[in-house]
Amino acid sequence: MQGLAEVEGDRFRIQEASQLNKRDLIPLEDEVKRGLRGGSDRDLEQGREQLFYQGPGNQQQQQTLTTQSLIQSSDDLLRETQALCSDTEQIGMSTLTQMGVQREQLQIASDNLDATHTMALQAGQILRKMRQKIFRNKCSLYIIIMALLAANIFVIYLIFKKHTK
Repeated sequence: MQGLAEVEGDRFRIQEASQLNKRDLIPLEDEVKRGLRGGSDRDLEQGREQLFYQGPGNQQQQQTLTTQSLIQSSDDLLRETQALCSDTEQIGMSTLTQMGVQREQLQIASDNLDATHTMALQAGQILRKMRQKIFRNKCSLYIIIMALLAANIFVIYLIFKKHTK
């Protein structure tokens, strides 16, 4: 039993198996040794009484050991829980920090998007004004061309009229 507990690596079970070994197996081993030595019936009777006698002190000691092992087990569980809580808190803080950085990055990206949108609107207004100016210039040029054509036609008419007289 102790070997299995050692393979599993459970300290509580190792300790419990060791106590079981001391409490039950060692007195049995002593009685077997006495029996092999060939003691008297009285010695055998005394040995049996020692082996199987569980007085109030022994039971109280066993309860104390059980209580102590339960307390130790509870303490171990509490330590593990505290370590787990600490790890969880650390992960939470790391996550919050990372989320704060990402929030700042999103805020910067949003500000950049707003600035780009504003610049795009300004560029649209400038392009509209340029289009209007180009249209006015074209109209002015067409009017000038028409006026020059009219003036050329009038001059040609005057030249033609002068030669025909």
